Amino acid sequence: MWWLILAFILILLLEFFVFVILYGIRLTLRVDANNMSICIKCYVLDCFEVMCVKLFVCENKFYYQINKKALKVINANYNDEKSKKNKKKLRKSAFFSNLWSKRPEVTIKSLTVNYGANFEEAKNRAIFDGAITIISNTLMATNSNKLKINNFQLKNVSEESKFNGIDASCEIGGLTILKILFYALYAISIKGKYQVKI
Repeated sequence: MWWLILAFILILLLEFFVFVILYGIRLTLRVDANNMSICIKCYVLDCFEVMCVKLFVCENKFYYQINKKALKVINANYNDEKSKKNKKKLRKSAFFSNLWSKRPEVTIKSLTVNYGANFEEAKNRAIFDGAITIISNTLMATNSNKLKINNFQLKNVSEESKFNGIDASCEIGGLTILKILFYALYAISIKGKYQVKI
C-alpha cells in the first residue's frame, strides 16, 4: 500500500515540475546603493518564492543569507586558504571562451529594469540616462543572435523616489529554463578539461 502513496506523490511532483517548466519562472534583482545590499529572488507560478539570496555590508563586513537560513560572513582569508589547498588551476580564458561560443539561444518573455540615480543637475541625469540607454542597446544588439527579449522596459525612477540602484524583474519560459539547465550541466562537464595541475 505504501508504494501506491509513494507513486502518487512522485506523479504529483512530476506534474508540478512539468507545469512549472511550461509556465516559466520569474527572477527579481534589487541592488540598493543606499544600504549596500543585493537581493535575488526566484518565483514559480508568479507568486511562490522558492529561493532568496541576500548580500549586504554591515560594519565593514560582507554577509550573505540563502532563504531564511543563518547569516554567514564572506571571509576573504577562508577563500585564500581554500585556493592554496586546491592543487589544480583553471584556465579561465579558454574555459569561458568555450562557454561563450557554446551559449544557447535564450528567449526572455519580459524584462523590466527600473533604476534610480539622484543628481543635483538635470544635465547630469540626462547624460546618465543616455549612457544607460546606449549600453543596454549595445548589449542587446551584440547578442541579438543569441538573446531575444519579447517585452523590454527601461525606466529611470529617480523623480518618483529616492531609490539609488537597480530593481529588475525577468520572466523566463520553460524552454529557456531547460536550455540554461543543460548549458550549466555542459559547463560542469567540461570544467575538468581546462584544469591543469600546479
